[in-house]
Amino acid sequence: MCEQRVVFTVGVAHQTPAEKLRRTSALLREIVESQREVRFDCVHFREREDFALVYGVVYYVARPDYNSDIYRCFELEGLDFAYPTQTLFVHGTNSQTETIRTLHAGNRAMS
Repeated sequence: MCEQRVVFTVGVAHQTPAEKLRRTSALLREIVESQREVRFDCVHFREREDFALVYGVVYYVARPDYNSDIYRCFELEGLDFAYPTQTLFVHGTNSQTETIRTLHAGNRAMS
């Protein structure tokens, strides 16, 4: 049988609660192992990037047509996939917040 080695990363949002993060590696392993014709190799926390907590997954597969199961299981677990973005948390008075909103709106108008 010819197998394909699959290596991919999954970024989970930084705001994910610790209890969900503790389960993420096991969840990814369960997703892979639940598929037919798949041989699981490993999953691990890989790194913290600016926009995500990144997990690496490695497995071997004879039929690579089940990536949608990862999306479905993450949705059921309430895990959000990370995507390149930045969130600005502002602390201060309402007038400071209004100034920042105004500057942001002005930058959009200029682009």
